[in-house]
Amino acid sequence: MFKNETVSKEMIKFSGALTRETVVDVKGTIVKAEVKSCTQSDVELSVSRVYVISRAEAGLPLQIDDAGRSEAEIVESEKKKEAGEVDGAYVRVGNDIRLDNRIIDMRVPAQNAILRIKSAVCHYYRSALLEKGFCEIQTPKMIAGASEGGADVFKFKYMEGSRFERPACLAQSPQLYKQMAIMGDLERVFEVCASFLFLFPLLRAFACSLRDTVCAQGDATYIAFCAQRARYMHV
Repeated sequence: MFKNETVSKEMIKFSGALTRETVVDVKGTIVKAEVKSCTQSDVELSVSRVYVISRAEAGLPLQIDDAGRSEAEIVESEKKKEAGEVDGAYVRVGNDIRLDNRIIDMRVPAQNAILRIKSAVCHYYRSALLEKGFCEIQTPKMIAGASEGGADVFKFKYMEGSRFERPACLAQSPQLYKQMAIMGDLERVFEVCASFLFLFPLLRAFACSLRDTVCAQGDATYIAFCAQRARYMHV
């Protein structure tokens, strides 16, 4: 943005004072340009008006640039700092900060790509099974008792405080319902779902764990995706 007939000095000062992650609505004209530092190198936007839609706080808990750096980049910057080559190292964003501010963290390109890749995997997995004559089902995730023996479950009170209150738990597996569907003449069934259970003894230190699963019944396939702390709670 440069000072001209439509852009005043005050407008430049106003735009420069906007905090990072502020959402703006910009009006301008696309003009020819030679820009070497951008992927769009032959044109640029000549801004004439800037409207602030949502102003971000000055002290955000994390910055997209910091959260998007790899561990190798951070370690390299720390070595340069120790050698006196730079004044400061890159900021390392911990998992607790990421999880407590998941909305911001999802804007990091790598984190956003994880969700898109998972979506694509589920899409192609679902398409492949449907082409083979499978029927997709949706099984209950809130049940009255454990669906698998020998494993811990997530227990809670259903409709707590009312006359309908009763103990319940989150489903550990859709296995029982898949078997019921097969006995009901649905010979080949599958479900893309979440299974809620404690995976390994080491994870007992956390409040709970979540395993995203893609399950198929008929050709005895069962694909389990990565385990994440249940604070993510994204399926």
